[in-house]
Amino acid sequence: VVEVFKKQFGDSWGPRLQYILVNTIATALDAQGTTLLAVTRMLVDNSYRKFILKQVNDPILYKFWTEEFAQMSQNPRLLAEAVAPIQNKVGRFISSAVTWNIIGQVKSTIDLREIMDNRKILLVNLAQGRLGEETAALLGGMIITRLQATAMERVDMPESERKDFFLYVDEFQNFATESFAKILSEARKYHLSLTMTNQYIDQLPLTVRQAIFGNVGTLGSFVVSQSDASILEKEFAPVVSSDDLVSLDSHAMYVKLCIDGMTSIPFSAKSLPVRYQKFDCKQEIIEKSREKYGMDRAVIEEKIQKWSDQTYSEKGNRSVPINEEPRSTERREYIKPVEKKVEPRIEPKKEEVKKEEPKVDVKKEEEKKKYTIKI
Repeated sequence: VVEVFKKQFGDSWGPRLQYILVNTIATALDAQGTTLLAVTRMLVDNSYRKFILKQVNDPILYKFWTEEFAQMSQNPRLLAEAVAPIQNKVGRFISSAVTWNIIGQVKSTIDLREIMDNRKILLVNLAQGRLGEETAALLGGMIITRLQATAMERVDMPESERKDFFLYVDEFQNFATESFAKILSEARKYHLSLTMTNQYIDQLPLTVRQAIFGNVGTLGSFVVSQSDASILEKEFAPVVSSDDLVSLDSHAMYVKLCIDGMTSIPFSAKSLPVRYQKFDCKQEIIEKSREKYGMDRAVIEEKIQKWSDQTYSEKGNRSVPINEEPRSTERREYIKPVEKKVEPRIEPKKEEVKKEEPKVDVKKEEEKKKYTIKI
């Protein structure tokens, strides 16, 4: 993520700015229920920063805020010089209505690992005319970085079970950060195949340019300028010269293929005409996708607005959110409930019935004694 911002900062980028931004983004990721929207707020809202620090488990991050940043805050001029570029660039990015709703969600509804492992299709429209140049570049860079991380997560899967995933990036110079070079060098073993297109070589950073020519298997070139032709000539030599590359007709190209790990001899080819077919299902697919993966925009904006309006005390405690009735803080007297005495149930006494002893006939008893034999 830092590399994505670094590309957009340009000349204002420096070691101190990078150090602050790295720690701020890492803190936002470490705290629970936090998004990138918290980056700019942590830098200027002392109470909110204290609230976030209560959730941080990383001792290095905690030390940065409580010692280094706290010391920097004692010098307003120094703090302004360090924080202003971040507030300017990052703030302009997250204030966009499009990015606000995307990066303002704690959890993504799209599982890139599931898409990659099951060969699903993900289309991302990053047209600069709709999003703006900076917003399109930052969002595209974040998506590509996330795809790179997802591909590397497949290390827990045997290589034989990793399904090929194909990533197509048009005008990729807009998203070509230095970390993009790492994708090119390690993508093959994670079965991530890249197809990248751009207009001229000077659009690319030197590190990315070197990674491309050092790792790509298949290279194709339509008609190019003389400066690009002098660079590409080395890739197509000795079959194709720079003069051949600058004199190509429309739709004509030179191609160098990688077949079973072996580089083929460069050859000329011509692209097929584009065939457009109408299936009349575009809107239906969009609606189904929104129904399954999308969230109500009004619900998202309401949550973000509540977060934005939330205030915190000097100690970093969350105060009562707006539009929520305050809870009474008065101590309520505890009234012990009256215990009902339950009298034991008295069983009625049973009347004792005296058994009458049988009457004894005295005369008969005496007669029996006369005939009793004593043994």
